[in-house]
Amino acid sequence: MRRDVLSLIGSLWVVLIPGSQALGQRLVISEVLFDPVGVNTGNQLVEICNLSPDAIDLHESNIWLRFPPASWRFPEGALLRPGGRAVVHVNRSGRRAETVFFTGMAGMRSLRSSDSIALYQTSLFQAPERLLHYVQWGDRAQGGEEVAVLAGLWPQDVFVDSSASRPGSSLVNRFDHEDAPVIDAGNAVAAWCIDGSPSLGFENDECTPAYAGSGVVINEIGLASPRTFGASFIELLNTGTVIEDLGALSVTLDGSELYSFPAGTLIGPGEIVPLFLGVDGVESDDAWYTGADVFRPLGRDDACSIHFGDDVEDPTRLLAFVQWGAGVSPVADVAIAVGSWTEGAAVDNSGLHARGSLVFEGGSSGPDAWRVDNTPTPGAPNDAPVSPPTIVVNEVLLEPEGEDNATRHAVELRNRSESRAVDVAGLTLCVASSADVGAATCFSLPAGTTIPPAGLLVVRLNAVGEDTVDDIFTGGLVDLDPSGGEIALFLTPDVDDTNNLIDYLAWGPGVGPNRSRAESVRIWPPSDTIGVVLLQDGSSLAYLGEGDESVSFRIDLSPSIGESNEEVARREPFRRGDCNDDAVVDISDSVMAFNFLFIGDEDPRCANACDANRDNVVDISDGVFLLNFLFRGAASPPFPGPYGPCAAVAGLGELFCNAYLSCAQ
Repeated sequence: MRRDVLSLIGSLWVVLIPGSQALGQRLVISEVLFDPVGVNTGNQLVEICNLSPDAIDLHESNIWLRFPPASWRFPEGALLRPGGRAVVHVNRSGRRAETVFFTGMAGMRSLRSSDSIALYQTSLFQAPERLLHYVQWGDRAQGGEEVAVLAGLWPQDVFVDSSASRPGSSLVNRFDHEDAPVIDAGNAVAAWCIDGSPSLGFENDECTPAYAGSGVVINEIGLASPRTFGASFIELLNTGTVIEDLGALSVTLDGSELYSFPAGTLIGPGEIVPLFLGVDGVESDDAWYTGADVFRPLGRDDACSIHFGDDVEDPTRLLAFVQWGAGVSPVADVAIAVGSWTEGAAVDNSGLHARGSLVFEGGSSGPDAWRVDNTPTPGAPNDAPVSPPTIVVNEVLLEPEGEDNATRHAVELRNRSESRAVDVAGLTLCVASSADVGAATCFSLPAGTTIPPAGLLVVRLNAVGEDTVDDIFTGGLVDLDPSGGEIALFLTPDVDDTNNLIDYLAWGPGVGPNRSRAESVRIWPPSDTIGVVLLQDGSSLAYLGEGDESVSFRIDLSPSIGESNEEVARREPFRRGDCNDDAVVDISDSVMAFNFLFIGDEDPRCANACDANRDNVVDISDGVFLLNFLFRGAASPPFPGPYGPCAAVAGLGELFCNAYLSCAQ
């Protein structure tokens, strides 16, 4: 019974579709972009060519692509005209065009560096009489080989040598034209070659040498030390439209140090990911790490390149190259040979600062495509706002009248990296104060000083004590003065090298010799300074977490030296409506609220006092509320109002009150 059914089905096929003999030698696989391991253009394509003088309805003819275990049938309306070419995107979704098709992803897989493709006129893939064309590459005994051998279309244990293939090259059928010889097992392998200039959708040209190509480029090179951005880094950008696998690619420094990406390391379209050199870290979609003690940092005179595989002398494997300063890399000759670099050329990095980088601008393949950028942005577009360095000045305690010498003056340093500790030995802190104009005194952190991931280190100024992992004492040093001063942080004790400066802040008049240095390297805006009007005994300057200017800091009346700046706001007793803290609710309070909102005056020390209508936000309605209360007899500010006793409030949505001196008297 079953045999009769199969015979009937076979007879129906003969009636419904043209026989394989009619299509054999007329419908061929003409080109394959099989995406070898590593980066390429990201597309996996199979091109089918109609060599017959007649149009072929690929759906009605029951034409299937087979790459075991996946298979795909041409959809309805897939008409291939005489001499026409159909391009099939494998394992991708997209909008179909007249001769462009997408297999989708359901039940599909990616093509491999050793693989096979068969063209069938049936979905019974064990039927050799229905096999129209076959190719296998990379290694013998790929899926479907035994059927191709039985069909007389492929020799046993033979395959196309694809070792010369590079990312972006394709496998090309030389016999995809009307005058081609009959393809049988005798000439099947000879029909194929590796082509470095794919021509999917067009007639195949002469096979050219295959050079590695990719949509991934080197986008930024950070030469900074671990104290700035955690490590020197090489940033990659995927300029293509598909996810790319960096597996089997290598990054080299000067052709010697070499790091290979693990298989399955992916970078999506438009994604920017830095590779941090010579350090350990937690791998993520946002950052990669070479590991410590296995890869050196970049130097000011250096070169880096990306290769397919680990042969840095093979020009067909070079993907990207750049050298800078006085660096002369042996890989430069390879880059020159393929036309991606200019002989004797290097990127001029004479203006590079400690927090700087080299960024790629495109437009050419040599040094002119690069420029110095002293506002680096690892992991972000090159035109994005600059990020702070890894080690920053996080808080400065100004307590001129404090009795405890160990806590009078302190500078808190923060490690912004949440994944790695940073060695800060030799990092130099320079202090200048209006109490001793021009007498900046510097202190270098001792050997063995490190800051753990997301950790803090407190440097106690002009104080003597026993150093710990969390506290360092400077001994004799100039005191800080709340009326004016500056803090400058250098990579090394060489404070005369402007390019060594990595962080800076100034308050009050901003006196000190490092102001001009900070301005020259764009770490602090000209004439900018943190206002000191609201400073009082026990205050600190607290960093808000981003930026390099006065508005990046706030006056903190509840300092948290040794702890995060995000501590819970204090809630002191206050009187609602007395915004300026003069013990009287009058028009001056409305004026202060308006000045804070619209002129940019200092933030109020007690936001609850300025929240006159108690809607848990300080805005224009509070000033208007007070004016109506004072001059139109409208409702009084809610508890604790202007005429009752002071009180502290702490409820859901309540604002802060760090200080309200009128209630303390």
